[in-house]
Amino acid sequence: MRTPRGILVLAVLSFCLALPARSQTAGKADGSYTVGGKTTKLSYAYAMAQKGFFDEKKEDVMVILSDVALSPTALADQFERMKMAADGKLHALELTVNSEKQVTSGTLLHEAFSKYQGSVSVAGMHQFDATTFDGKTIAGKLSTSRPSDFQKIAFQYAATFEAPIYRKPPPTMSGAAAKDSPQAKAVLAFYKAARSGDLAAVKKAMTPESAKTLDGPQAKEAMEFLKASSPEPAKAEIESVDVKGDKAEIVVVVRSKDGKETSTMNVEKVAGQWKVAL
Repeated sequence: MRTPRGILVLAVLSFCLALPARSQTAGKADGSYTVGGKTTKLSYAYAMAQKGFFDEKKEDVMVILSDVALSPTALADQFERMKMAADGKLHALELTVNSEKQVTSGTLLHEAFSKYQGSVSVAGMHQFDATTFDGKTIAGKLSTSRPSDFQKIAFQYAATFEAPIYRKPPPTMSGAAAKDSPQAKAVLAFYKAARSGDLAAVKKAMTPESAKTLDGPQAKEAMEFLKASSPEPAKAEIESVDVKGDKAEIVVVVRSKDGKETSTMNVEKVAGQWKVAL
């Protein structure tokens, strides 16, 4: 793998970004995004506040620049955005800006990266020139400081944008209450089954509709993916549980010496039991 000096590259295959499932107002973008010689116009911008990656007492802002408007479902689901990108239906950038107005991470979504489920993470070349960053609105210019490449696939982008910063309402539960909730236990049971490679147990932990994705010729590949991407239950910290009727969102944090990874899992109540919905 050849990459420019200073670039940290990671194929994003496992964790969902904690983005809102509720309605979020889109901002505007004006720029271009070129991958593998194909240039796309960026027209939409979304922004959401989240806990600081390196300092939870501070606030980061996740910015998405895209060529198409994103539904609440797509905003909430990293896998949905990855699928859209792999299918050529979405060309987007996901960038995290910290309180010092620095881009700390970036993800490229494009069909050129279909080998990596349509998504790769890159760092080291992003620039943010802010015009507004007041806690309510984020605006300015996001761009690459130089042409770069991932696995010999060249990419660069530059766009001005403005978007209102979305803040997710407080969750239903956090702390010990979240950890001990039936919704959280459903997620941990799913992780345990996935890591064991037990197909029957995994399907039992999922909603019937989600379990259908593990039928047919793709079942083996899907199980291998779930086994590799699911964290060890003992290392999965339940940060919050947000219940809305028969559905809930669970925010899971996994810490390592390199930092932390945050994912959002969705569960639904089926016949009185909480099941993971993918």
